[in-house]
Amino acid sequence: MTTVGLASERAIRDIPAEYELWPARTRRAIVAIGVQGEGSRLASLLRADGFEVAAVCDGFQLIDQIADAILGREGSRRPDLIISDAVLPGCTGLSLLAGVRDLGWSTPVILLTRPDHAEARWQAWNNRVTGLFIEPYDPRELRAFVRIVMDPMAGAAIRAARLPRS
Repeated sequence: MTTVGLASERAIRDIPAEYELWPARTRRAIVAIGVQGEGSRLASLLRADGFEVAAVCDGFQLIDQIADAILGREGSRRPDLIISDAVLPGCTGLSLLAGVRDLGWSTPVILLTRPDHAEARWQAWNNRVTGLFIEPYDPRELRAFVRIVMDPMAGAAIRAARLPRS
């Protein structure tokens, strides 16, 4: 179950083939998932959509990735997307969200949380989270949401494909 109900797999398939989903520049994503293997699966989905992905498994590594972007270290640039567990060892996704917003970044941040973390969900919405998915979530819905967030025209095409045809 997810907080955000999204397009079906059919709707994604119905996007015209000539429609370019992403611009020429490779988009950079940071995926911070504490569950062994889950981050890798999510990173693979994003790579299939053309993202360059840095996958990390705890809050310390997540902070390192953000610090590299802030400091402009060689080979690092600001992420175009951040997907994180709301609760991670070292630094929570919630702390990261608040920090990113304090920096003035409008980078889309999607948080994953458990059903029993009502307080975390409230804090996420209060810090202008882009999307919030409750575990267990459907990776196809998360992928569709990323497409909508990263490319509003794709979102329009997905929504149009869902409308009943008269």
